[in-house]
Amino acid sequence: MSGERKCDQAQGGDLVEVSNSRESVLADLVATAEARLLGLLRLTAATSDGNVVAEAIARGVLVDWQPADVAIHTLDVDGEHLISVGTYSEATGPSGVADSIPLKLALPVADCFRTGAEFFLPVRERPRHYPLSAEAVAMRDDVADGELTVLPIPSRGITSGTLTISFRSPVERSWRLRTALDAMCAVLALWLLTRAVDGNPKRPPRATVSLEISERQRHIIDLLEEHLSNNRIELARLARRAGV
Repeated sequence: MSGERKCDQAQGGDLVEVSNSRESVLADLVATAEARLLGLLRLTAATSDGNVVAEAIARGVLVDWQPADVAIHTLDVDGEHLISVGTYSEATGPSGVADSIPLKLALPVADCFRTGAEFFLPVRERPRHYPLSAEAVAMRDDVADGELTVLPIPSRGITSGTLTISFRSPVERSWRLRTALDAMCAVLALWLLTRAVDGNPKRPPRATVSLEISERQRHIIDLLEEHLSNNRIELARLARRAGV
């Protein structure tokens, strides 16, 4: 009996040690996440440079998930386009991130802004759901197996902008990521509001490049106007590409 009691005590001690270790790890994760978010908050209070903010998100708050691209868009003064106010990309060639996007186009960023819905979309699924994005997807082999995340930036009950993140691989739906995304959008909402109040130009200092509609995308728009389903449009796109 005494031997069994000692064994039970030893096992109980091991469980307590594991529990304490787990709590210690969680406490460290929370402290690290808080420090990164506080760093982002201080940065946004000190700069209106959106490219710096986007890089801080990619290499700071989200560094554990290793995003390949981060883009921040808001509504242009014409009310018909979304314009980039900050981008970060690790692409060696064209990133596929447009500086100006017509709000009426069927694209994830435009849909997110119009509806206020979040999008978590595997990159390989984008052409099927959004045929107009097929060319942008084809540019980036480095994120072909990844995931596109598009989040609305809410402010005072309306969507003031969007946050787009390209991950190299699918990301888990963990409380850590959810907390980071929610906190970043809250910080960005305040940052966008401050820029507007201070009278900063919404456009980034560099010259913007509008999303130009290619002949292939124009063909897809014509098919959309014929009320064809996305699946049929994708089949038509593949057939056109194959020369059928």
